[in-house]
Amino acid sequence: MTLEEHSDLVLGIARVLFINGQSTDQTLDAAERLGNTVGLHTKIVARWGELQLQAEDGDARLISAVVADPTGVDMDRVASAMRAVEDVNAGRLAPAAAMGAINAISQAPSAPTWLFTLAAAAGAVALAVIFGIQHLPAAVLIFVSAGAGALCAAAWRGIPQTLSFNHFVHRCSPALSARWRSDTS
Repeated sequence: MTLEEHSDLVLGIARVLFINGQSTDQTLDAAERLGNTVGLHTKIVARWGELQLQAEDGDARLISAVVADPTGVDMDRVASAMRAVEDVNAGRLAPAAAMGAINAISQAPSAPTWLFTLAAAAGAVALAVIFGIQHLPAAVLIFVSAGAGALCAAAWRGIPQTLSFNHFVHRCSPALSARWRSDTS
């Protein structure tokens, strides 16, 4: 594999980990270990919305970046990506095959909406029990509220996130936009 292919592998693993909820420190550590395994000296800079990789292999040097918004949580993808890193490091998975594995991991479907909703609702009731809830109607209300919130969150994930709050402020409220600019200057 070439320097570019190795760099793409390291950056691909880092991206899957970063956007699916792995901590930044663990993402950078896993990417660095993978880089060392494939013979690269790597440094990854994580910013909101971007991962930048600086890779060196002898005299050759490559800098590349990829869009990576860390706004989702899919621990199944994180666990699968971490297993892939460990498999490459242990020699059970060839680096050339690892790129295919990471592509498959990044395309794996998320948990079904009904399961996410049920887990959120049950978790909310469990927290209520821990904090001393004493009435069944209150537990039912918490279950329904948390389930509705989970459904809203699932629906929100399905909406393309092309506009930020800043776009809303600048387009819809010129006075608020001017105040926001003066507060951040």
